[in-house]
Amino acid sequence: MNNGPWVVPGEKATTKSAYRSDGKIAKIPAGFVVSGIASEQSIDNGLVIYYQGSSPSIDWTDPLTARKTYDQFVWIPVIDSQGKANPNRMFICRNKTASNGECDIELVNGASTCKNHSNCTNIAGRLYATSVGNNFNLNQNTAGIWQENSGLREPAILTKDNASLSSSPDLATLQAEYNLFAKSVIENKGFWVGRYETSGMGSSNTVKVVAGTTTGIRSITWINMYNNQKAFIENASGINSYGGMITGAAFDQVMLFVNGKTRYLNGTTANGTYNVKATDQVDHNLSNPYETGNTAYTGTEGTYKDMVCNIYDLEGNLTVWTTEAYSNGSRIMRGGFYKQSSSASSRASASASTSIDRAGSRTVLFVR
Repeated sequence: MNNGPWVVPGEKATTKSAYRSDGKIAKIPAGFVVSGIASEQSIDNGLVIYYQGSSPSIDWTDPLTARKTYDQFVWIPVIDSQGKANPNRMFICRNKTASNGECDIELVNGASTCKNHSNCTNIAGRLYATSVGNNFNLNQNTAGIWQENSGLREPAILTKDNASLSSSPDLATLQAEYNLFAKSVIENKGFWVGRYETSGMGSSNTVKVVAGTTTGIRSITWINMYNNQKAFIENASGINSYGGMITGAAFDQVMLFVNGKTRYLNGTTANGTYNVKATDQVDHNLSNPYETGNTAYTGTEGTYKDMVCNIYDLEGNLTVWTTEAYSNGSRIMRGGFYKQSSSASSRASASASTSIDRAGSRTVLFVR
C-alpha cells in the first residue's frame, strides 16, 4: 500500500500525506504541518501537527507564539503489535451480545463491517468502563455490548424534550458519522486528538485548539459545543477530516496511549484507573481555570506538569464533554477539573441541556 506523499517536519501538507517516525506512520490532513520543534516530532512521544491553513509559514524559532496561534493535534495510533490497524481495540458492533463472542471489524466494500456478527455495519464505541466514576479497566473487553437507551454507550440520541436540544441529531445521523470514524481508523491506523482543551467559543463562537487562553469553553451546553466543534472541522479550508467533539472511545484510546509514559498518569494493577499519585497531587480548588496548556501549577514549585505525550490538561483545568451517553438526556464528561483533583480517565454524567462552569471539551480529527 502506498502511504505517500510523504512530508517532513515544517512542511505543510497540501493533500493527505504521511509522516514516519519510531517505525510507525501518521496520516497528515491537508493544511497541517508536522511540528518544526524536535520534541514534537516523535509518534511514540506525541507527534504534533499545526493547522497552518493559508498562513505562508510558521516561525519555529518562537515555539510559544506558535502554540498560542495555530490549532494543534496529537496522533493517537490504533494498531496491534505488528503495526497493523486494530479497530477491535476501539470499536464493537451493535449486534454484539454478552455471549456471542468478540467482534471482527474490517472494511468490506468500503464500509466498516463486523464479520463475526452477521456482517453488522452499525459500529459502536468500545468503552473501557461499565459505569461512571473512576473504574477504567485496561482490559479491552470491559464494555461487552451496545444497548439503546441503557448505560454507557455511543452513538446515542438525546431526548428532545428541552428546547436547547432541538438541534440534536437523530440516531441514523450519529450512526453514519460513527461508521465513518471507524472507517478512518481502519484506513489510517489512528486519529488526531486536540493537544489542548478547546477554547475561544465562550466569547466568539469560534473553536480554537491553542495554548494560553483562559476563555475555555465553559457555561455552554453540550449541544452547542457539539455543533460548534463539528462546524470547526467542516469549515476549515482543506482540512479533509471528519470529527468534532471527542468520542468516549477516542478518549479511552488516549488513556491507553499515555499509560505508563509519565509518573503523573498511571494505570495501576489494582483497578486500572489513571490517577495522579498521591505524592504529586495538585490542589485544583481554585476560583477559575488556569490558562489552557499551563504547565506549572501554584504550590508545586514548578515541578508538576499536566502534560503527557504533548497532550495537556487531562487531569486538571476543565472536565471534557464527550459524545458518550449515559441516559438519553445526559452526556459523559471526562477527566479532572480545576475544583477537584481527579483521574484523567474519570467519568461523570450531566444533563446535556445544562451549562456547567467547569466543563469544556476537546476536539478530534479522523482523517478522510
